[in-house]
Order: sequence, then C-alpha cells, then structure tokens
Amino acid sequence: MSIDVSASRLGDEGLLKLMDTLVTSCDELLDQEDNLSICLEARMNGVGSLGASKLFDRIVNSKDNGKSTEGETEVNIEEEVAVAEDERHTDIIMDVDVLDIGLNDLEAENADSKEILQMHLSVQELVEHNNAPRILRLDACGLGGLACRAIGKGLTNRHTGTDKVSQNKDSYEDESSNAIEKEQLKPTFTSDRQTNGLRELYLSGNDGISDGGTAALAAALKLARGVTDDSSTPILDNLDLSSCQVGDGGAGALAVALQSNPGCLTRLDLSNNKITNTGAISLSTALKEGHKKSKRDSYLLDELDLSNNVDIDGEGAEALVAAVTCGAVRKLSLRSCSIRWRGASALGSALGKMLIDQSRQKQSSSQSSIVEIDLSGNKLGKKSKEKKSATSAIYTSSTKTVISGINFLGNRIKSGLKDVGLSNVVGSSLESDDEAEEEDDTIGSELTSDLDESTIKCGACAFYDAFADSVESSKSASVGLTIKIGMRMCNFDNQAIDALAATCVLAGDDFKSHLCIDCNMNKGSPDFAVQDLQSGNFKSSELTEMADDHLAALKILQEARESAEAESRVNDLFSFGGDFDDDGYNAYDDYEQSY
Repeated sequence: MSIDVSASRLGDEGLLKLMDTLVTSCDELLDQEDNLSICLEARMNGVGSLGASKLFDRIVNSKDNGKSTEGETEVNIEEEVAVAEDERHTDIIMDVDVLDIGLNDLEAENADSKEILQMHLSVQELVEHNNAPRILRLDACGLGGLACRAIGKGLTNRHTGTDKVSQNKDSYEDESSNAIEKEQLKPTFTSDRQTNGLRELYLSGNDGISDGGTAALAAALKLARGVTDDSSTPILDNLDLSSCQVGDGGAGALAVALQSNPGCLTRLDLSNNKITNTGAISLSTALKEGHKKSKRDSYLLDELDLSNNVDIDGEGAEALVAAVTCGAVRKLSLRSCSIRWRGASALGSALGKMLIDQSRQKQSSSQSSIVEIDLSGNKLGKKSKEKKSATSAIYTSSTKTVISGINFLGNRIKSGLKDVGLSNVVGSSLESDDEAEEEDDTIGSELTSDLDESTIKCGACAFYDAFADSVESSKSASVGLTIKIGMRMCNFDNQAIDALAATCVLAGDDFKSHLCIDCNMNKGSPDFAVQDLQSGNFKSSELTEMADDHLAALKILQEARESAEAESRVNDLFSFGGDFDDDGYNAYDDYEQSY
C-alpha cells in the first residue's frame, strides 16, 4: 500500500495521527489480505525531531517504548495525542517497506536537545530492528555527525549479533525467556518478501554530515558483518551520501571500510561533494586491494558515483578506471568533473588492456558482462581558438603599421641628434619594433590564455589513439563484453565523433565486444551516428564509413608530420649554426653566395 502525504503540512501531531489511522486500517485489512506492506512518503511536512522519534518508535513498537532511563524526563507529544491511543496499538507493529521523511528539519537549531537525543536513540533502534524499513530516506533533514553515529551503532548491533532489546530487558536473563520476548516482537503481519531490515539508506543533502559523520558510518561498515555471517552479503545495498560536504577524509574512511570488509556495500553515491584526486585514489586503491583480498568472482562494488566532484581530474579518473578494469567495480560515474583528454586517454588504454586480459582467460559466469563508465559533462572535446575581437584586429593591422612608422622616424631623429652630440635629448619612450611585436603577442595571448594543452587536444581522438595502441599487438579474440561509455555534453565535433566510431568498430572487429558510446547532446553528432554508437552496432555501414574517414585523416596527418620533419631537417642545414661537414664546409655559405 503506497501513501504519499508530502507537502501536506502535517507536523508532528498530524503525522502521528496518520500513523494511528494506518494501524487501524492495516488491522482491518489483515482480515482480507495475507500480505501487506506500506510505502509511506511524508516529505516537506514540518516534522521535527519529536515527531520523527515517535514515528520510529511506532514502527518498531517495542515493549519498552520509551527510551528514557531512570533520572531522565520522558518526552511527550502534544496533549491532543492521547496516551491511550499509544497503548491501544502496542500489539501491532507496522510493516513499513519504504519510509521517506526527507526535507523535514529533524535537527532544527531551536529544537530541544533532549528531543534530538531521543530521536537519535529512536533511529538507532529502528536501524537495528528486524522490522526496520527496507528503504529509509532522510534526505536534507539537517542531520549531522551524531545522527550518523546513532545509525552506525544500529548497523553494528544488527550485523554483529548484538541484541539491544534483550540487553535492556533485565527480567529476561535466561535463553527461553529471551526467545519468548523476541517472538513477541515479531510483526503481526508480514509481506511476501523476506524481512532483512534496512537495505538502502539515503542521506543526501545533509551538509552537517561531512567527514565526521561519514567516518562514523564507515566505522560501522568496517565492523559489521553480513546477516548470514558471509562476507558476500552486503551490510547495505545502497548508501547515498551525495551533497553531504564529504571530503578526502570521509572518502579515506570509506576506503578503509571497503578494503577491510569487502562487499559491505553494493552501491555508493558520493556525488556533489568535495573529494579530490587524493580521495579518488584512496578509494581506487582500497577497492583493488579489497578485490584481491576477497578472491571473489563478482564485483566488489556494483556502482560508484563520484560525479560533480570538480577537483577530480585525469589523475583521479585514471586510478578509478583501473578499479573498473580489474573487476572491482562494475559501474563508475564521473560526470561533470574536471577530466580532459588525459583522462580519456587513460580510459582508452585501460579498456584495451581489459579486453586483452579477458581474451586470455575464461570469463566467470558470476560476473556481469556489462561494464559502465560515464564521463558525461566533462570537457573532452577540442576547444577551438576564439577569434580576436574587432579592437584587437584593428590593433594588429593599422596600429602596428603606425607604430612601426613612428619607430622608424624616431630612430632616424635619434641618429641625427647623436651626430651633433644631443643623444640625451630624446628619451627611450618610443617603442622598438620588437617591443611592439611583444605587446601584440601579449594581446593575443590574453585572448587565448585559457586554451591550455588540456583543452586544445581532443579527448575522443586521444581515447581512440590510446585504445588502438593498447591492442595493436594483440590477436583477435571473441570476448563478448559490453562496455557502456557515457560521453554526453562533451563538446565533440565531427572529427571527435569519427574517432569514437573508429574505436567502436575496432573493439567489435577485434574482440567481438560491443562498445556502446552515448554521445547525445554534442553538436557534431549526426542522429544516425548517435543511435549506432549508443547500441554499439559496429557492423553498421555508417559507423564503418566514419571509422574509415578517421583512419584516412590519421594517415594524412602522419604523412604531413613526416613531411614537416623532413623539411625541418633541410631548413636546419641552411640555418645559422647548421652542422658543418667534416672538412669545415658550412652549407649556409653556398646558400648565401647564391644570392
């Protein structure tokens, strides 16, 4: 049963009344249905720490409902919510499959500290309980490090076999009494799914988490073990820490967890944070070492998202791609980072080596044959030089001519004055021709100062060159791997699309593998090319023709380079400082005498 009451201004009181209604309704529906679970969305409802605490308690509904200890004042809800209603439903435990209370300020600045503490204790017990929601969304709730610490404790208690409920029950010391207590805590109704507690945790948009909160969660992932005491069972299927101000410290803490407890996560989202190459390299190293340690055939991490970490460039990308090609990660997202042609080149080389390795060994059936890497939004295309402005054009033609004329006259005047002993009358304010040229060069350099080597070279061409070089000496083999590459909005022109087509055809012809490249939203992408590249249809006549065009262009370029090198060698012989023959004869002497 799906219920969406988002943006309904329920507040704490309204949300709890809704829960009471749900309990009553579920109690009635159980007479008609054997299987029932709830998906509750209550985003943007003005729910605070108190309402969240009571909501978590209602879902868990343990017999020791209040978490206040002796000497503590128990927190109560508004007087309108009758205590009798709480007691009336204590024998029913809500089977909530999905709980989404994002965009509610659970840790408001003006909130009572006791209420926040109560909420932390409640979320800890919720996470460690068998009846916890499978998916818990706490996006943009103002949570910080203490909330992460509470969630981490819950994960550790659940996956290390620590039973917090039984610890708090001093009256049930023997095993039989504990067994009865646990039986009483089972849900009165269950869904057809196997109840495994919390599997997906979304904490996106909580700026207060930062490195401290991330480290608390990482510590729990490191210490916890799978439900079946098997390292192949992840602690969480999905952990979303996007937009949480996570830096290299938090990334390093997660790296330690991934290496120490391989397979503790299935998907990890660290997008929109402050991670640099340092954090990216830490994660890559940990994943590769953890993959070796686990000796597992399947991927250590199914998906890793580091998109929009703008301080990750080619160095970090090269390290992370290595984690994919070694079999530690299946899907890598690096959208809108600072990756340029060097990163694309590293990707091409790594993919070529991966195909060669796959061709030399039989692929494990337990490992997916689809690998995905998304570099969309990175400026991989070649940025053309900007034309000089009209003002600059005027300067470089008319103005330069005028200045040269003035300098010529100035030099003549200075020469005449020198002959009569008045060389000091005219100063050196007039520019020389060299100075004018230097100033002209300065203006030109200002217009192209942003066109460094990383933006002038084409990432698509570098991608092809590196891929072709890495597989040049290999023999053709049937690998059957599908590689999906995202290159949307990369500023590619027609030449770049031809290079991508050549790479796709080469991978297909030599390795019978589909290199599927999504190059949508690039100005130089014809519609037919977009479709064929996206499907990896290397047998397409259009792609084959584009590939031939690229190879032909490379051949012409190579011939031009060889010709230029030959011409340069000839020019060197006729230039000052050229090489002398053994008899001391200089070729320039003959060249000069002929004129």
